[in-house]
Formats: sequence, C-alpha cells, structure tokens
Amino acid sequence: MKNIFIFLVLTSLHTNLFAQQNIKNIVNHVAGTSLLYGKYSAISGMGIVLQNNAANDLTIIAQKNAEKIYSTTNFNFSAALLDRTKFKVTFKKIPAGQTGSIYSGGEGAMPQTSNILRVGLDFTYDMVSRSSDDHSFSTFYETNDPSIGGINGEEGRYVTFISTAVGLAGSKGKHRQIFWRDRNSGTTKLISIGLNGEEGNGDSYAPSISGDGKSVAFESYSTNLIQSDKNGFRDIFIWHSETNKIERVSIGIDGAEPNAESYESSVSGDGKFVAFTSTASNVSITEKGISNNNVFLRDMQSNNTIMISIDPFAKKGGGGSNASVSYDASRIAFYSHTNTLVANDNNGLWDIFLWEKNVPTLKRISLTSDGKERNQGNESANRIVAPAISGNGQFIAYSTTATNMTNGNNTNFQHVYVYDINKNVTSLASKNTAGVSGNSDSPIQQGEKIAISFDGKWVAFATKSSNLGVPEANVVIHNMITDENKLVSAIIGSSVGRASISHSGSYVIFGIGGKLDNRFPSSGIFANYTGLGPCRFCPE
Repeated sequence: MKNIFIFLVLTSLHTNLFAQQNIKNIVNHVAGTSLLYGKYSAISGMGIVLQNNAANDLTIIAQKNAEKIYSTTNFNFSAALLDRTKFKVTFKKIPAGQTGSIYSGGEGAMPQTSNILRVGLDFTYDMVSRSSDDHSFSTFYETNDPSIGGINGEEGRYVTFISTAVGLAGSKGKHRQIFWRDRNSGTTKLISIGLNGEEGNGDSYAPSISGDGKSVAFESYSTNLIQSDKNGFRDIFIWHSETNKIERVSIGIDGAEPNAESYESSVSGDGKFVAFTSTASNVSITEKGISNNNVFLRDMQSNNTIMISIDPFAKKGGGGSNASVSYDASRIAFYSHTNTLVANDNNGLWDIFLWEKNVPTLKRISLTSDGKERNQGNESANRIVAPAISGNGQFIAYSTTATNMTNGNNTNFQHVYVYDINKNVTSLASKNTAGVSGNSDSPIQQGEKIAISFDGKWVAFATKSSNLGVPEANVVIHNMITDENKLVSAIIGSSVGRASISHSGSYVIFGIGGKLDNRFPSSGIFANYTGLGPCRFCPE
C-alpha cells in the first residue's frame, strides 16, 4: 500500500504543478524522494530538450499566450530522485537562431531547497532598430549610441538609440531623433517629440537609459520639446515612459534658462537623478571657475542642481565632462583635464575622478596599479575620455594607451582597465585567459565608453585584437573574475559600434554594418542574448 501511495502522489505531482511544493513535501516525508522541477521562459511555441546528468531527456515547449508573444511554463523531470542525489541540468537541443540559459538552480543536490531551476531562451540576435510593424529599419549608418535597460524580470527589455531613418516610428528623417523600444511588446517610439506631437526640430544626441529602462535622458538642439525653450542652446531633457512626457533637466538657478550649452547626460537607475556637463554659469550657485565646462547633478524630485566638479581650494568649478552615474546616484565618475581637483596631480594629463555623496573631496582613480601617475602612452594629452561606473557604484571602467598601468603591459595599444573603488585595485580587462594583453586597440574608438554590468563582473567593448580568443574588429564580453572572453558580434570585416550592457550581462547591444538577425534584411543595432543571465521576459 505504501508503494501505491507513493506512485499516486508522484503521478499527481507530475500533472498538478500548482500544488507541487506541498506534494513534494509529502513525497519527501514518506519516501525521501522528490521531482526536479523548474520554470521555462521562451517565445511561445519554442521547444527545447533538457537533460539531467547527461540523461533523462525532457522536451519542453513554451505554452502559447494569447496576450504576449512569450510565456513561462512550469515543468518537471518525470523520474523521482532520492535525497542527496546530485543533479546537473544541461541543454541537449536548442532551436537554430536561439540561445539558452540555465540561469538559476541548474545544479545541486536533492531535494531542491532554494533557487528553483530556471531556464530562458531568446533570439541570439534581435534587431532593435526597427519599427513596431517590422516594415522600417534603421541601418548601421543611420543609427548609433544604443543603450539598454530593464531589471526585475525585465532584463534588457528596453533599448534606446539615435536614428535619422525616414519612416521609423513616423520620423521624417530631417534631424537625428531619439527612439525607445520595448522589446517585449515590439513597440518602437519616437521620444524626442514636442508638446504639439511634432518631432524635434533640431538634432538630438547621446541618449542615456535608466537602469529600469523606463526613462531616457538626452541632449537636443530642438526648441519645441517643451514650452518656452528660448535660450538658443543645446539642453538636457528626460523622457519618462509611464507619462510619455519630457522635462528639461538643464535648468538654471530659480528656474532660469541656462546661459550656455548643456550636454553629456547620464541618468540614475530609477530616472530620478541626471548628471550632465554644462558650460553655463547659472546652473548652480557654485561659480563656473577656471574651466568653461563642469559636471552637475540634478535631483528631478527636489528640482535641485549641484556642481560636483569643484576645485577644493578655490571652491569654484574646476572642470569636468562625461559623467557616469551609479544606480542610486551616490557615486559619479567623470574626467577632467585640469590638475586642481586633487592634490599632487602633476602628470599634466587628463584624469578620471570619483565624486561620492557626503564625501567632501574628489578622488583621482586613473592611476597605475601601484598608485603612481600614469604616462601619456601614444595618446593626445587632450583626448576625450568617457568613464563608466557600474550600477552598484563599486567599479569604474575606462581606456588609455599608458604603458605603465599594470605589470606586464608595456604596449602602446589602447587597453581597457577596471578600477575597484572599495579595494583600490586597478585591473587590466583587455586580456586573454593567459593574462596576455590584447595585441591591438581595445576599444576601437579612442576613449569610448566601456560597457560594464551592474556588479562589475562583465565588461564589453569592441576590439581590434586577434589574441583575445575572438576574431578582431568585433565586440567581446570579458569576465573580470575568470578572464574569459566571449564573442558577441560574430561578423568578420564589418564596422562595429560602441557596446552597451544590461544589468547582469545577459544582453549586449551594439551597432554593426552587417546582418545578424535572419528575420530582417538590414544592418543596424542588435541585442545579443549572451546566455549569461535571465532573458528579457524571464522571472527572477
């Protein structure tokens, strides 16, 4: 009778997944066995074959969802496993053009005590520079500056980019416009649009998407995005998906319009803070000082703006550009050519600085691994540099041709470095698993912004190096812990643009002058599902 009872319970468990946990507990109590179960997220109708311990094939097909193109399906392996049995789930079969990820609970010992097995499947390459009806495309040569966001079950769901393509989301193509795409709904919106519904009447540039993907800050010469924009200068704006409204970020003291240019925005994770550069003298009460351009941080809720690139001795603006803000805006990285922001800045070169909330002094972080000043390498002393701070505020990535940054790297190529703020350690990122630095420039463009994940574990960049384990002139994602390099862009001999990375590294987005998504006949901007974490519709 006991055996019959166990059989009935196991049969019920296989067919009634909603009562799964309670029945599993009964099975454990009676016989010390349980079923290995999980959740599978994929485009509806897409099937995979899983194995446990290289056996026990299990075919799963994503259930159809009338309201969405994707779904999450509960599953379990049919054979009950004894307690303390080790398990390891792997893919046996994945559809062509798709990438799979077992991103949680993939191995361990029975019974499952935490981390329910979670499996995700998505297109390896998804062309994002396309219209909502999939009839209009923005090629690589019409579009640039992609950025990707989305968290909490929406990893990499939202993207933003610039385009001049005619017909994309109704654009006339007369100016560079900012677009935002919801990859799950398939909707592409023109967001640099004015109160009267007309697209911006001037060029817009440099979109920065929030960590949650629901706000986009950008710079624009348009004068019709808000009421009473009469200063005649480029300004910073922010668009919110929930309201479909645009606000001006670059606002002077007491609501006055800035009296000069504002540009280079970076938005916090929730869209409540925006850092930007401005040459205006009336953005904050701190005087402009010795430099024309300074970095500011605006709190969009309190409508307060502060200058962060302050000369600590003169108590005036010391100069700075290209800010990168952490998720909670408590830390900001920026670069400056001036040598008055910290003491003992004597190399006469650009440097990268860290601003921290409630910390009265700035910190210079672009030093060698042993804390000394770096040399010039073969780069211009006045070059433009774009640092990138991780979402958690612990790591800063940047590039330089300096030859004395780390031991063993004495080449004049441009290399990628990551600075750990908490540990005060600088590490070379453009290297292979043997620790050998790249044999050409990384990134390809001088000083371009490096993509870095929220936790700083992954960085992505375009490289000309041929010894990083991937073909040269492609985008690579690098693991800062293992030094593993993974190919992202997969086209040889094509132009490739700057990369952006999602929260945990699941997606890398970039532009390339070739066709990567077989569903569409165009170059453009593509999101690569790396399989390193949850997909855009995968539950946490």
